[in-house]
Amino acid sequence: MIDVATRKQTCLIQAGTATGKTSVGLALIAKLKRPAIIVLWSSALVRQWLERIEKKLRISGKEIGLIQGQTRRIRPITVAMQATLFKQPLTDEENDYFGICLSDETQRAPASTYSVTYDGIRAACRIGLTADYKRKDQKDFLTRDLFGEVAINIDRERMVEEGNIVDVEIRVIRTRFNSNTWGDYTKLIDEMVTNRLS
Repeated sequence: MIDVATRKQTCLIQAGTATGKTSVGLALIAKLKRPAIIVLWSSALVRQWLERIEKKLRISGKEIGLIQGQTRRIRPITVAMQATLFKQPLTDEENDYFGICLSDETQRAPASTYSVTYDGIRAACRIGLTADYKRKDQKDFLTRDLFGEVAINIDRERMVEEGNIVDVEIRVIRTRFNSNTWGDYTKLIDEMVTNRLS
């Protein structure tokens, strides 16, 4: 995935859940050695990427850029909320700084506020990471317009068969746990863990 994206520099990488898209994105940024903006659609994804950047690239929190809400900290690797960028687009100076635009869950790109946001980023290298960029509304052509064609498609089933990833096995156990935090996955998991430990 890294080799293909390095050659193309504007493309989609399509790979299923748990096939290493985040790790590939970080490896690509490290390999290309250009300032990168990573555009994400949810605060849960922002937290996930910040944690992975710290762990995988051994960069401390303050050295990682963040554009979210009132926070606007530009660094060589900057994680950005799409909604914040839509309301407060990159300045010309910021736009000139970034050489890579990386998008996770790129199937959302055709939505009007998303496409405006991505159109406003002038980075020469655009990589979209997605499990599946196809859309029911058939606007996936807009995703390809913003990020290029699928350069590589990693089939999750093949990855499981080859032993590269382990398939998820789910076992349902009924409990008395109840929560109203269904909208925020990270909070929900924290509540479940706390509930189990108490």
